[in-house]
Amino acid sequence: MIVLVLIVVIKFLQYRSVEEVRNSSPEAYPNLTLEEAYENFFDHPKWRFGEMEGSYVTVEFSGTCLYKGEEVTANLTIYNYVDSNSCTVMYLDFNGVPQD
Repeated sequence: MIVLVLIVVIKFLQYRSVEEVRNSSPEAYPNLTLEEAYENFFDHPKWRFGEMEGSYVTVEFSGTCLYKGEEVTANLTIYNYVDSNSCTVMYLDFNGVPQD
């Protein structure tokens, strides 16, 4: 029974972390959530919990878009900082090729 409770708590925290990132807003666009921005730009958007890393958790986003006239899959890793209630895109790749 304790294991089941722990699993439920962990899944809830993972879900909450993804929702916090989805509902956050860029400083320059406080009336627009990341979910609205990303899901209006990318096709086939997918959000998932990544992992816990000390003071932050990672949230993974992927979706398809056009880049230089070709359809690519964009993969973003977003750090959600627990202490400061902020998030930052820390990694981006197109079709597995890291972007600077």
